[in-house]
Amino acid sequence: MKNKRISLWRYIGILLMVLCLQSLGTTSIIKADSISVSNGSGSLANSTASIVFDNPKDENVKIYIRSNVATNCSVILTQNDTGQEVAKETIGVVAWQEEVQNQTYLYTLQKELVKGSYTLTLASTETIQYTVTVESVASPVTYRINKQKVTLYAGNTVQLKVDGLENVEWSSNNKKVAKVDANGLVLAQKKGKAIIRADYNDNSYACVVTVKNNETKKKKITVKGSKAGIHLQVYHAQYKNDALVCKVQIVNHSSMTIRDIYALTVNIKNKKGTVLASATTTPHTKIGPNSCKAVTLRVPQSAWGNQNVILSKINLEAKGKCKSSW
Repeated sequence: MKNKRISLWRYIGILLMVLCLQSLGTTSIIKADSISVSNGSGSLANSTASIVFDNPKDENVKIYIRSNVATNCSVILTQNDTGQEVAKETIGVVAWQEEVQNQTYLYTLQKELVKGSYTLTLASTETIQYTVTVESVASPVTYRINKQKVTLYAGNTVQLKVDGLENVEWSSNNKKVAKVDANGLVLAQKKGKAIIRADYNDNSYACVVTVKNNETKKKKITVKGSKAGIHLQVYHAQYKNDALVCKVQIVNHSSMTIRDIYALTVNIKNKKGTVLASATTTPHTKIGPNSCKAVTLRVPQSAWGNQNVILSKINLEAKGKCKSSW
């Protein structure tokens, strides 16, 4: 008997829920950038329809209300987040626009709304059949390139993009100064200026790239100015032709002959001592006792990837292996 009472109360609860839902009319969620999407319909004196606008920009939105009769009715549009009424209008009989072809009457509510959730409430003294349609009239979208001008040191990179657009066509008016790949990654080449363009349909977006020399110089060490032994020094480094060109001074301040330098390595280190990139060459150079010789070594730009290296602010370390004899 107890179980039958519970079932009866459960049935009554479900019935009341259905009646409540019917009294609210049809509710659906739509995006405001959809054109002419049916949003809700009903036939009661007081009905609501829920609307969600999910556009990133303010929109000028038209809300169309179609009815089977031209009658006195009020429309209230409330922003759910704040509870503020952003529109409250009374539709008089003469305000409805007759649509002879559809045998209906139309009223247009037009408001500029921001992104958010809204509730549209219709109230009438009469029972009317109505439908609600939302149409977004979007303002022209303005796209922007993320950087309109930038200064780089040769060998450094910057990522350009046009916010909101994909599949743009990238180009450089001076590839010897700065070149750009298909994804908008700019690589500075040598001192000068270049204009990087992103073209999309009939629109063009530009960034002016100014490139500075990336170079460091030191006074070369000599036998006279060094202690006994073998010393290596990077005395000049410059980014040129897609590589860091390093000139290494090798000092043999000893009475032995260096018969062969078979491994010469240059490490690019930051101020903390972390190696950013390195390269090794085998010059096979012979250096006599108490003599000096300069060797050139290239560190390709690909070795340090997209890390931006300013030569005046980093350390260059030279190491080598050799064979020697008296």
